[in-house]
Order: sequence, then C-alpha cells, then structure tokens
Amino acid sequence: MSGPLVFAHHAEAGQLPTILTAPETQAQRPMPDFSYAGYEYGRGQIPVRGAVINVADFGAIADDGIDDSAAIRTCQSSAWQRSIHSD
Repeated sequence: MSGPLVFAHHAEAGQLPTILTAPETQAQRPMPDFSYAGYEYGRGQIPVRGAVINVADFGAIADDGIDDSAAIRTCQSSAWQRSIHSD
C-alpha cells in the first residue's frame, strides 16, 4: 500500500492534536497515535458523576476463575436503586 492512510472520523481536523495531523508524523508513522484516544483526546480529566460503586463490594473477585455474573447483576441493581431513590 502506498500513500497515507485516511480514516473517517467525526472530529474536525483543527481539533486533532498536531501529532496526528503533522505530515512528518504521518510519513514516519502512518497509523494514528491511539495514545490520544479517549475523553477529550487525553487532554482532560474524565468527569466524575455520582457515586462510584465497586463490584468487589458485592462479591466479585477478579481473575479467580469463578463466574461473577451474580455479583455484577446485584451491583447493577444496587446502582439503579440508588439512582431512582437519590432524588
């Protein structure tokens, strides 16, 4: 394949970080730099909205080989109950 790769996206070219739009960067690394992926191209903090609920508090244990579906469902139900009763 020759020439630069072109990707369709919703962002305006002026909004992209220079590292993604600079011709010399594209010549050296034609693939996009995904370190800028995410909230506000990695320049802003992700806003915290509401309470943080830890699924481990409901019995889920990461990488233990046991299905944590019940703990996840209980956690989701608790989060939903908190949201409808928080008004």
